[in-house]
Amino acid sequence: MGSRARSEAAGSDAASSGRVPVRIAHISDLHHDGSPTRRAAIAEALSEVLRVEPDAVVVSGDLTDDGSRDCFAEVTELLAPLEGTPTIVVPGNRDVRQCLPEGRPAGQLRRAVRSMREVDAHDLVVGDAPSPLEFARWFGAANLVHRTDRLVVVGIDTNRSVPRRVLASAREAFLAAPAGAMRVLVQHHPLLPVPDKKLAGGDITRNAGDLIELAVEAGVDVICSGHHHRSHVASIHWEGTHVQLSMAPMLAVSSDRKHRGYHLIEQVPGGTRIQAIRTDLPAPAPAAGPSHAVR
Repeated sequence: MGSRARSEAAGSDAASSGRVPVRIAHISDLHHDGSPTRRAAIAEALSEVLRVEPDAVVVSGDLTDDGSRDCFAEVTELLAPLEGTPTIVVPGNRDVRQCLPEGRPAGQLRRAVRSMREVDAHDLVVGDAPSPLEFARWFGAANLVHRTDRLVVVGIDTNRSVPRRVLASAREAFLAAPAGAMRVLVQHHPLLPVPDKKLAGGDITRNAGDLIELAVEAGVDVICSGHHHRSHVASIHWEGTHVQLSMAPMLAVSSDRKHRGYHLIEQVPGGTRIQAIRTDLPAPAPAAGPSHAVR
């Protein structure tokens, strides 16, 4: 995959000061379906991601095609090479499709998804009996925080409208970030549409305005999402605040209307740079002069 990768940079950039930047690999929409072909493609793509030596990996949902126990188990094995790298995972709409045990009425699914936001445990209550919600069983809480001196990542579940208390907790985590730390919000559903993509119901975060307000007030640098299966970078400018949007493509699948690859996000002097690594495109011809990030 690496020999065919094409890189496009966007974002704010400045001359190097010798400081090692924070580097995040943003991957999304693995859509593992249990097939040997998809498994091999995901494994190859992850090995490509590891070669850039990221400080953290964020996975913005749809790890599986159907949310089945077998697919979650295989995805966990596929992600094992990332064990030495902090990895933040949030659920996509596909990951909660079959999250109830056998025999549970499908109508309880909505209550199960709501319960996933209520606790930070693997055993979640559905109806009258405890039920291991599959995503939580394999990956833990759907809303989580990763914090270091250089980086604060907050992951949230956007399969329903994000509750106010989750927004408040995320705001608190970002405002408590160390000075100069990069602030990253990870969710499955994007805040904006992308070009050449017809929207269907649920394609955009339901209370997107609340999340934009959170990002602006809390000084979020980048919001990572997936779902559209397109590689796209945008930005929101509001009252002097600049928030970048990293909408990653599918990690290991491509077609005429679905991009393949990942995004590389770096904190650089004066801002943040996002490189769209497209592995479904031929490598570009060598440039005649030096390349620059788009401001």
